[in-house]
Amino acid sequence: MSGGVAYQYDPQGLLPKKYSDDSVYLSRLGDDSQSSAEFSQSQATVLQDLLTDHVKRTGSPLAKRILDNWDSEKANFWVAEPLGLRANQQASYIAKSLSDKDMAEELVRAYVYDSIRQLKKSYDDQSVMFDGTVPALDTNGAGDTADMKFVSKMVNQYVILQFARELAQTQLQSEGVACDDYTVGVRMKKLILIEEKKLASRLLK
Repeated sequence: MSGGVAYQYDPQGLLPKKYSDDSVYLSRLGDDSQSSAEFSQSQATVLQDLLTDHVKRTGSPLAKRILDNWDSEKANFWVAEPLGLRANQQASYIAKSLSDKDMAEELVRAYVYDSIRQLKKSYDDQSVMFDGTVPALDTNGAGDTADMKFVSKMVNQYVILQFARELAQTQLQSEGVACDDYTVGVRMKKLILIEEKKLASRLLK
């Protein structure tokens, strides 16, 4: 389960015969229909992160095999949502039930967690953020909108790393541990990979 959503690995397709549609809505993770593609992609990203963490912690050969063959294996997963949760996540319901302030806060919260997840993925994959791309120079003074969006993403990641550093230093100082670069770096990595809720809470204050 993750936030009220369950992921069931079912390569034999048996689950539809064994669940109650009175309380749960089922959808295939690999459903690329127009109405489900965006939801399916977001859930696939979450599940990949969960499986990666599971392999790291347990060495599970099954989870590793699934990740190694992700493009074909993801279609073997069902996403199960409680009907009440599904209704509450519909855009029309959210628009009616949340004030503009609450809506803005939810969007900010989602953006923060997504940004942390990007850093986490970079750590997990040992990859360079944004594939090492750097912003292009605006030589004619016209302003490149697409490039400014990229610059904004880079700045956001930098801010998250700075907050992670500050939180790591605060934690280490409270524990009486010396704050050298290596120790702070290890604690920052722990915050991003394992304790993202603590980091997100600090960012959202």
